[in-house]
Amino acid sequence: MTFGNFMAYAIPFSFFLATGFGTFWLVKRRLYTAVKIFWIVWVLFTVGMLSGMAALGSWDGLLYVALLIGISAPSGLGGLVGALVGRAKQERAEDDQTP
Repeated sequence: MTFGNFMAYAIPFSFFLATGFGTFWLVKRRLYTAVKIFWIVWVLFTVGMLSGMAALGSWDGLLYVALLIGISAPSGLGGLVGALVGRAKQERAEDDQTP
C-alpha cells in the first residue's frame, strides 16, 4: 500500500473517529448545545459543498465531490454514531444509579 492509498483511507477515517469520539464525549456530559452547534456547522458545510458543486457543474465540481465523500460523509456518520452511543451509555449510567 503506497502512501497515497493510505492517506485516502486515513483522512476520512480520522474525521470519523474525531467526530465520533467528540460527540460521544459531548452527549455523555449532556452538552447538547455543543452537539447542536456541531450539527449546524456540518449542515452548513454540506450545503456549501452541494451548492458549489451545482454552481460549477462539469468536472470543476470534482473537488466538492471529493470533500463531500472524504470529509462530510465520515464526519456526519461519526457524529451520528458517537451521539447514539453516548446517549445509550448515558441512559445506562442513569439506570445503574437509580435505586
